[in-house]
Amino acid sequence: DESLSDSSTTLLILVAGCKIASTVDHLFPDSFFDQTRTLWRGPDSSGPDSMKKHSIVAILMLFGLSNNLFAEQLWGGSFTKLKTRIIRSVAIAPFDQSMIIVGNKGSAAGDAQVFSSVDGGVTWSFLNGGKSLAANATDVQAVAIVSNSVQLAGTWKHGLYRSEDAGRSFNRVDNFAANDIRSIVQLDTGRLLVATGASGIWKSDDMGASWKATSESTGFFWSIKANGGSVVLATSPTGGVYRSVDAGDTWNRIHTVEGLYEAIAIGNRIAAVGDNGMLVSADGGGTWRSEKRFSGVRLSSVIADSNNDGTLLVGSWTDGLWAYSLDNQEATQYARGTPVLHVRESASAIVAGSWGKGLSVLPRSSQTPYLVIGARAADNVVVSELLTDGADANSFDNNRNTALIYAGRDGHLDMARTLLRNGADVNWIDGEGVTPLILASFKNHPDMVRLLLENSADKRIVDSFGKTAIDYALARGAADPIALLLK
Repeated sequence: DESLSDSSTTLLILVAGCKIASTVDHLFPDSFFDQTRTLWRGPDSSGPDSMKKHSIVAILMLFGLSNNLFAEQLWGGSFTKLKTRIIRSVAIAPFDQSMIIVGNKGSAAGDAQVFSSVDGGVTWSFLNGGKSLAANATDVQAVAIVSNSVQLAGTWKHGLYRSEDAGRSFNRVDNFAANDIRSIVQLDTGRLLVATGASGIWKSDDMGASWKATSESTGFFWSIKANGGSVVLATSPTGGVYRSVDAGDTWNRIHTVEGLYEAIAIGNRIAAVGDNGMLVSADGGGTWRSEKRFSGVRLSSVIADSNNDGTLLVGSWTDGLWAYSLDNQEATQYARGTPVLHVRESASAIVAGSWGKGLSVLPRSSQTPYLVIGARAADNVVVSELLTDGADANSFDNNRNTALIYAGRDGHLDMARTLLRNGADVNWIDGEGVTPLILASFKNHPDMVRLLLENSADKRIVDSFGKTAIDYALARGAADPIALLLK
């Protein structure tokens, strides 16, 4: 599936670049990082890529920075990963929004798998050693990233599972009250709340190691949404919308309509979605109205768009997702035809889990770091999908590395051709004064050098180390094929 085994090496390399991040410190011994210091040039600290070994960190840092790369509105581009899978649950780490885990729904016993990405959704690996959470389980209905080490995953019929080693292994939580886990949320205080299919809502104040009942310890609850502070909303397809103002200890029902799946609060306004569209309350749940725009539309998920006050991101069971303004009732549709189960957002993208069509990642801007990450991961599919949708071929990271910089460095000819056809600057100069041609020469990729020269690459450019492309080629000898091309 999606060349997961091939992408695992790339994933590990990306993680290695994050040695300074506590997110992954516990995963690898120092010896692992010692081995990867030669990822670029080697132990010699001079040369055009002596600094580039740090650019992996710079790429991942983009997800947590506000550097004007992200427009206020989605631009409509996307790429899809884990294709053909049913993405039954999605969670993004609140402390590192490049970390995503998803739960899979399969058709047979042993399909309850969990996947992880540490680069915002470009590359993926199996968690739990690639094994199902339980031998007979088919469905991972809820996931949560609690801390650098603790993760939770809830199944249909087979209980709640917890990992203390960042997902490398999961163990069932003993004596948990329910086997059917529907939703897991972590509040700002660190408290965890779990919605279950028959046993109400439960709480944990020790990162999921032990659990206690709330005032709603029976009943079918589909989702829980934190709204900052102590206010939480829970939704029951059979009971309506419930609200807690004390971090989930006690609950009061504020709406009794059946067939609702998720509810979100924006200030004093509440929006609830379900089989009959969207209901909105402007007075904290006292009175409700039906939104005409979604009349007759089966809606599955709703979150507040943190980039746009008063705007909701709404998923549909059958037809994509919308950005919807509560203020003027205007809606813009994305990912048409995609059966969306869950919508989540990170600093740089909207992430939508679908029924049978994988995970859609919708970057917020056409000048997207995802293009750079895709190139770094040697993922020509991601690069091509984003370019087809109109991504800026000259998007760059914090070290001014573009996708063509990486394609040139790694000798990826097809990717380079695609980028050049879509307007990539062949003479782009990165943060070290290096161009794609200089890197291709340094890394000894004759075919790449030829392609770049055919596209008007300037061989006279001098990098920050005082060298041109031919200087690096001549270091291998006067008869070097690249040196002959550059003469």
